[in-house]
Amino acid sequence: MDKNNEKKYHYAGAGIIIVSVVLMLFSSGGIANLSQNLGIQSTDPSLKILSTEPLTGTVQVIIELNVVGVQAQDIFVQDIQTMGGIIDGQIYTLDNSILTTIDASKLETLAMNPSVMRIIPNTDVWFSPQDVAVQSAYADNRYQLLNVEPMWTQGYTGNGVVVAVVDTGINSQLSCFQRDGKSIVIDSLQLYGEYVMWHGTAVASCVVSQDASRKGIAYGAQLLNVEVFKPGGAAEIWGVKKGWDWVAQWKQTHQNTPLVCVNSIGADPRSNPGATLLNAYASNMVNKYNIPMIVAAGNGGPGIVYCPGQSADVLTVGAVDSNGLIASFSCSYGPKPDVVAPGVDINMVDSSGSPRAASGTSFSTPLTAGVAALVLQAHPGYSAKQVQNAIRDSAHSVQSQSAYGEGLVDAVGAVKAAPGISFGSSSGTPDLMFIALIGIGAVVFFIPTIRKRK
Repeated sequence: MDKNNEKKYHYAGAGIIIVSVVLMLFSSGGIANLSQNLGIQSTDPSLKILSTEPLTGTVQVIIELNVVGVQAQDIFVQDIQTMGGIIDGQIYTLDNSILTTIDASKLETLAMNPSVMRIIPNTDVWFSPQDVAVQSAYADNRYQLLNVEPMWTQGYTGNGVVVAVVDTGINSQLSCFQRDGKSIVIDSLQLYGEYVMWHGTAVASCVVSQDASRKGIAYGAQLLNVEVFKPGGAAEIWGVKKGWDWVAQWKQTHQNTPLVCVNSIGADPRSNPGATLLNAYASNMVNKYNIPMIVAAGNGGPGIVYCPGQSADVLTVGAVDSNGLIASFSCSYGPKPDVVAPGVDINMVDSSGSPRAASGTSFSTPLTAGVAALVLQAHPGYSAKQVQNAIRDSAHSVQSQSAYGEGLVDAVGAVKAAPGISFGSSSGTPDLMFIALIGIGAVVFFIPTIRKRK
């Protein structure tokens, strides 16, 4: 074979390999996560300010830094204060960031500092539960759909596992959160109060309620009450970030305690550009702190999945009705959600202790988090991704539509699953396809060498 033909094979093979690697990174969110983690950014300071509208007057913003350590952040704090800014909060664990109230005219000057990665307006994040009338009789069949009762009979109740509920807060005094004369809620972060509305208590009851007629999926587990929502149902991006930062710190001081984090939070990136950063923060929780993140897909109907459910590193949950059919409100798009669980007319307890039935991915998510707690009780050494894989890979395929992800969560299958290492997409098929293409590229690249040996 002449040298020109050899070059053609080399170029073709190398091209196939390069394109396959790039596509694989894009499909798993790897390039986005890599750029965020390495602080890759524009040198134009105005492009570091993530806002769809010009910022004017006094604004509250989050400033993310690429420096490490308390001292480095404190030096930057002095610069902010010199410009007349007020420091409203600081985070050191989840990442290195500052919440400040400052005149918008100072932002571009701040952005010129090489330590600044990005500046984000501290906007609101909403959940959107579809609350329905209280049912007089217990009727939902979540335990059968999730196949959870066989695990209870074998002693798997979530015992020894802690579940962090990042929400509107939990009324820890209710009888459904008392076990052996003690509260199941063992620690808390309260940004606005112990609880500010019914939602967080209802979510928590899905996980651990001791009520015989509304028993939680992991009724043997304990809770962290991470109250980040304001009265009325909105949370700020900083509040969610602060909540996760607190959970990460708790994990650092309780390394031997299996921990799951449930998040019935959703932000539409089409109307809130800062929402996409929740994906990166959630990924940090999984990759940096080894905390399984069970996240709601959102209730906007077929179409874009809300953030942080878009993150390739979290387990995103959609909702089905009592017949196992996808709920009309459940978000789905592309590789998300990963799985589905019951989320229509779910019987719970509200913050007054009264029975309440409600619908939304806000409730299919904690039911799935309960299954995650069962998995961790059975396998306390599993990594966050192994827990998420066990649930995703053991789900029952119920429909061919992508809205169902890998299918309906199955507690027995999840506990018995032998999870793989990778967790980049809702299906292993794309990854295998890219690996096969890389192999083909390698073969093409070495064809001249193989022919010479013959």
